[in-house]
Amino acid sequence: MFVCIGSSCSDQKSRGILTEVKKQIERIERPDRVHVYTATCLSHCLRAPVMQVYPEGTFYCNILPRDVRTIVTEHLEKGHVVEHFAYDPFAAVRWNDEIDS
Repeated sequence: MFVCIGSSCSDQKSRGILTEVKKQIERIERPDRVHVYTATCLSHCLRAPVMQVYPEGTFYCNILPRDVRTIVTEHLEKGHVVEHFAYDPFAAVRWNDEIDS
């Protein structure tokens, strides 16, 4: 998992996202299986803050620290993309266009 800490994301409080990610990872059954890295840019600055989960490469955009628990629970523990926050840069239409409204 990558959490962007570049200027646009930092302006949108990505350090709070990073802190919450680390906190939530510690509560899951196998925290040793999840590696958290920072990135200076994930190339989606207009949708900051941004994080990306692998191996799928799913982008989560416009998230708040309170959203991290849902993403960790649903995506990392249960294996389900949280479509409300997910962004597919290769699709013609976002999975959830309400975020941009």
